[in-house]
Amino acid sequence: MGTSAITLPVTARIENLDEVVTVPFGTIKQCLKVSKFGQIQKDMGWIGKANIKVEEHTWYAPEIGIVQFVLKEQGHPVVGSAQAVMQLESFKK
Repeated sequence: MGTSAITLPVTARIENLDEVVTVPFGTIKQCLKVSKFGQIQKDMGWIGKANIKVEEHTWYAPEIGIVQFVLKEQGHPVVGSAQAVMQLESFKK
């Protein structure tokens, strides 16, 4: 069974320059939060058209990098929706 890629135009914006994020690694201050949003309508064949929406939020900490990542996808009712969350658990320099 093959997979197909969808090119989705997104808009990115800086949401906050000084956010506090709590992840398994601990509470981290001065995080940069960047959000991305995209939407496209795709013909899904026999199940019809899907209005695909993607929302992504990423938090970056000084001298560490990405500390948290949240991805939300909404698609066709038959295909469903999904959410992925990744959080920093450990860090070594």
